[in-house]
Amino acid sequence: MEEKLCFECGGDIPVAAQVCRHCHTRIDGLQCPQCANHNRPQARLCGWCHTVLVDDTPTLDIERRHYAASVAGCLLIRLSFLPQTLTIETDRLIITTPALFGLTRSNEVLRFEKIAGFSHREGLVWDMITIESRGQSGATLMALGKDDAREIAELLRQINA
Repeated sequence: MEEKLCFECGGDIPVAAQVCRHCHTRIDGLQCPQCANHNRPQARLCGWCHTVLVDDTPTLDIERRHYAASVAGCLLIRLSFLPQTLTIETDRLIITTPALFGLTRSNEVLRFEKIAGFSHREGLVWDMITIESRGQSGATLMALGKDDAREIAELLRQINA
């Protein structure tokens, strides 16, 4: 029976082995380009550093779009002069929420494959969209103009299709 050496512990293992029987290190499978860890052949993310190994992100034929909430709506609802913004790229959404006086801001990045669903609430003056995601906290966009909210909802339908 032919054997090979484990690169981790140097132990002898069968040529067909995917895991070392001595140190239990995976020696065959997808190698992560970031940390060089070996992963199961069907892995999508590296088990060590969570780098994407297989890019199965839905790609939509959409151009980069940028939306901003109403300044008046943000002042009334969030008590902030600075509106939330949404940037839609080819593989993700970026929601930027500035804090009071713009001293800090939070950027929520939602990759398309993490989006689980959304809800669109229509108000008298402004609309609100809440985006649910897998493994992350949901994001809420408030004080959106009616036309912008409908366009964002349509893009989210395309992403979830």
